[in-house]
Amino acid sequence: MANIGKWKFPKQIENWVSLEEYEKNVEMYGSPCWHKLTCWYCGETFIAKCSSRRYCSYRCRNDAWIERRRAYRKLARKKKCGYCGKEFQARRKDAKFCCDSHRVLACLKRKREMLEKVIGTVCKSEEPMAIKVVT
Repeated sequence: MANIGKWKFPKQIENWVSLEEYEKNVEMYGSPCWHKLTCWYCGETFIAKCSSRRYCSYRCRNDAWIERRRAYRKLARKKKCGYCGKEFQARRKDAKFCCDSHRVLACLKRKREMLEKVIGTVCKSEEPMAIKVVT
């Protein structure tokens, strides 16, 4: 029995028991009041009172959560370039283009389309409009 202040708690209320105690309870009572489970992260066998536990410790639970979060973020950064349509792994979650040159070319293309709408003439060249900077 574990003593905590003036209260006394039986061994069954504590969260963890050894494998030997588990085997002894199975032999004595027939059906175990504790459950022999396997950790979803590290694969170790552990004993728990609740049959729905997935992890043997807080550390395994936390490490599994970090691994799931990393995988989700990596998947969320798979993007399609807005200019060439090629799939790429983005460095930022709000990236839209695979490289800086495609970002600039897409900007020039948008400006050219805007000018064509305003002016009403269509440029015959397929290349994006170049802007000349005079200093």
